[in-house]
Amino acid sequence: MAGWSNRIAITLWLVATSLAALAQANNYVVFFTDKANTPYSIDAPEEFLAARAISRRNRQQIAITEEDLPVDPAYVQGLAGVGAVSVRQTSKWFNAALVQASPAEAETLKQLAYVQSVAYIAPANVGGRIQKQLELDLLTEYASDTLLQNDLLDIGLMRAAGYQGQHMLIAVMDGGFAGMPAIAAFTDLFTDNRVLMAYDFITRTNDVYRYSDHGTKVMSLLAASQTAPDYAGVVPAASYLLFVTEDINYEYRVEEYRWLIAAEKADSAGADIISTSLGYNTFDDPLMDYSKSQLDGRTAVITRAAQKAANKGILFVTSGGNTGNIDPWENVLFPGDVIDGLAVGSITTSLKPSSFSPRGPTADDRLKPDVMAYGSGTYVINQSGNIVNVSGTSFAAPLVAGLAAGVWQAFPEVTAADLLAAIRFSSSNAATPDNIMGYGIPSYRAVSNYLAAEQAAGWFALYPNPVVNTPYLRIKIYDPIRDPSVIFTMFDTLGKPIASADLAITWQDNEYFLEMTGLPRGIYILNLQSGKNFSQVKVLKL
Repeated sequence: MAGWSNRIAITLWLVATSLAALAQANNYVVFFTDKANTPYSIDAPEEFLAARAISRRNRQQIAITEEDLPVDPAYVQGLAGVGAVSVRQTSKWFNAALVQASPAEAETLKQLAYVQSVAYIAPANVGGRIQKQLELDLLTEYASDTLLQNDLLDIGLMRAAGYQGQHMLIAVMDGGFAGMPAIAAFTDLFTDNRVLMAYDFITRTNDVYRYSDHGTKVMSLLAASQTAPDYAGVVPAASYLLFVTEDINYEYRVEEYRWLIAAEKADSAGADIISTSLGYNTFDDPLMDYSKSQLDGRTAVITRAAQKAANKGILFVTSGGNTGNIDPWENVLFPGDVIDGLAVGSITTSLKPSSFSPRGPTADDRLKPDVMAYGSGTYVINQSGNIVNVSGTSFAAPLVAGLAAGVWQAFPEVTAADLLAAIRFSSSNAATPDNIMGYGIPSYRAVSNYLAAEQAAGWFALYPNPVVNTPYLRIKIYDPIRDPSVIFTMFDTLGKPIASADLAITWQDNEYFLEMTGLPRGIYILNLQSGKNFSQVKVLKL
């Protein structure tokens, strides 16, 4: 009898275990049919958008629409009323909710009148945390304080001009920011209360300073104050939003949706720039994998989310991925196929593409990556506070995001679309862009020259005029696309030529310094001739 009792007990345990497995709460996304009964209104955006977000929209003449309205709270309450369904987060842009539910409950949700569809995005055994040491980057560590990575982008010039990110707000999505509060390089950031928001979308807590230090390394490129003879982040005076959306222990579609909701929060808080060093193409569930044919800027969840952020007037910058010629995929990862955003590739010290830098084009034949920055041996700060050397496009992207923040600070009146175009079309390879180097390497000098040309009334500038107590007359040609070469000749009042030059004009180098020290006081005539323009100007030396 005891044997039969044991068999019955084992059988009951197996049945209970099977029923529990069937009732496991998987992760789903539930799409609603409408926002018809929402209590929110586009006429009162201050109820769901920060003043900074509204100001960004107004400045760029971007309308607030129904897409910006939060989901109907009655619909959310309705989901939570089905069995043991747990509503985790909501997405206003996709009019959806992330829920945990059993398969049977998910079927019930599909029958609700206000539910359009339900999609499975992760199994039940994800969403918590386990202690597991994984690196997201290609890592070879050793101490150094060399900052070629900043020099290539003219960051020293940008900072000398006073642009270090003051009043700019950058959102960073990553897998963790381990150790940041204890690192001396971030002391100013925390003392000045410039981390305006921190949130972990996996555990739904405010503690982002754990898990991976990948985000810590990214933040050192942006926000670190000077900690070594020449080590500092690109925009150490900016403010930041820190979001954990990536769980480094698994890869499922749920992470894309968390990224989407983080982007919405960044928008609502008034972020100017989103910088992300994450990329997706394959998942732990092969049924979720993307194909190369879907690299069209319109298919992947995270790509559509990034495009919506761009549509709200946010400049979006992402790492292109470490796929290059060392991975069968080769192309940029999602969301690097975004239409109105910058996918950043990596270059080496010789300014050639890194072996792992991704290639283009996209499936719809757009050029990718967009621009390049130094990613082969980038110097960052790890969770121990040490300067180390790492590789990957993860560390090229924040350099470009920081550059963009400084330029936008210098030209606050431009739109995100204007800035995106300026970065692309002023980069070093802009005359002959390709699917390896993209538009090339951007720089503060080149982007600033491009934007100055957009605002210029004429085709050149001459200053100072009169020339007083200065050795040089500066001649600046605004647009190297229109005027790629210029011949100038200086004459005295008798018509005698006293100086001449034939200048090749680029966005990086569009200025000439004419030596005036040896010339007597008086009036001079300067002729400027390009293929499309001719001007004659009187120059007075006092």
